[in-house]
Amino acid sequence: MADAWDSDVFPKHCLAQGLKVWARGIRGLGIKVLRAPGDRALPEDTATTQDFILVTHREFPFADARAYLKRGMPLAVLLARLPDLVLILLGLVLGAVRPILECFHKSLPTTLDLFSHPNTHILGMTFYSSAPLRHGKYVAKLLYAPLSKNVKVLEPQRVPRGKGKEAFRDMVIDFFRSNSAEYELRVQLCTDTTTMPIEDATVAWPEEDSRHIPVAKITFLAQHPDTDARRAFGDDVLSFNSWRGLDAHRPLGSINRLKKLVYEASSDFRHRVNNIARLEPSDVADLPD
Repeated sequence: MADAWDSDVFPKHCLAQGLKVWARGIRGLGIKVLRAPGDRALPEDTATTQDFILVTHREFPFADARAYLKRGMPLAVLLARLPDLVLILLGLVLGAVRPILECFHKSLPTTLDLFSHPNTHILGMTFYSSAPLRHGKYVAKLLYAPLSKNVKVLEPQRVPRGKGKEAFRDMVIDFFRSNSAEYELRVQLCTDTTTMPIEDATVAWPEEDSRHIPVAKITFLAQHPDTDARRAFGDDVLSFNSWRGLDAHRPLGSINRLKKLVYEASSDFRHRVNNIARLEPSDVADLPD
């Protein structure tokens, strides 16, 4: 596994960040590593890539698949049907309530707290695996954080009002037009399954018992990341699935087992409706300039 995590290898094959803009809410990031041979998490997987899918909430808002079915699915259906204006107003209300509750050492329920934080620059955000996965002979959670100063300073920077639904994309393009950036991938190893449960994704693993350890540096060079060819490839051809990868990084817990079905069904639907064949790259030459 040394090659897949080596700081000289990993950055060269880090393919894309998947960004989705909501009024407020969860942000997601996808990392695809090329040329990662070895035993696969799924026997039917013939790819040689390793996907990591990370989100901006450190813990998952639902403990397991049963809790997600009972409370998460109804919430997802509701949010999908709400107009953008309602989501924006909801975020404003929750954002005003959250600091008041914090003054009294209270907090919003996790499912609402996700929509209470202000919109900040996507390149300054920290992302988490939320649920655990194998890390060779260990069990771990992942963290991806800004490393170079020029992206660290973006963490508190608010998205200007009126930027529109492509705000994140436009900010990323503007930044990388003349800047490079460095990020760090860290792992938090499970040292006690009582305080660091694998099946309950809502429990925060105590940092004092197991700190996050840097394992890779990811470097993005100055570039134009949004050419027509790159956008078409990312939007229509490419796919990410946390179960597409090595058995040494097999996702763990019922939430991850649920994701295996959801990601595959979502990708199948998107490619079928768009009538575009799915391609899993095996080499940098497969990627558009």
